Amino acid sequence: MNRRKPYVRIARSTDQARRLCEVRLRHGLSFRGLASVLGKPESYATALCRMETGKRKIPDAIIRQLARIYDVRPETLRAGQLELDLLIGITAPSQLPTDPLLDATPEEREELIRYLAFLRLKQSRARV
Repeated sequence: MNRRKPYVRIARSTDQARRLCEVRLRHGLSFRGLASVLGKPESYATALCRMETGKRKIPDAIIRQLARIYDVRPETLRAGQLELDLLIGITAPSQLPTDPLLDATPEEREELIRYLAFLRLKQSRARV
C-alpha cells in the first residue's frame, strides 16, 4: 500500500526572494515585463514567480542580470539588508534625507516616544 502524503504548502520565501520582489515592484515591473527585460520568453515569468516565492533557487546569473537592470551591486540583492536608498536613486550621502527627528513636530515626537515605549515593553515581555 503506497499512501500519498497530503499536499501541504510551505511558505519558503527567503529574505533574498522578498528583496527581489520588493525591487521588482519598486521598478514597476510585472513578472512578464521582467522576463522581457531579461530577454527571456514570456513563459519565464512562472520561473521568476517561483524564485520570488522561494520555491526555486535563484541562479547567480539571474542575480547578476537583475543587478545590472536595477543598477545595483549583486551583493545588494544577496545581502541580509536591502539597500533601498540605492534602489530609489540615492547614490551619494549628500542626497540622504535629513534626520526626521530634526523637523518633527512636538506631536510627532510625542507619538514616537509612545511607540518606542510600546516596543520596549513588548520586548521586555518577550524575554520573560
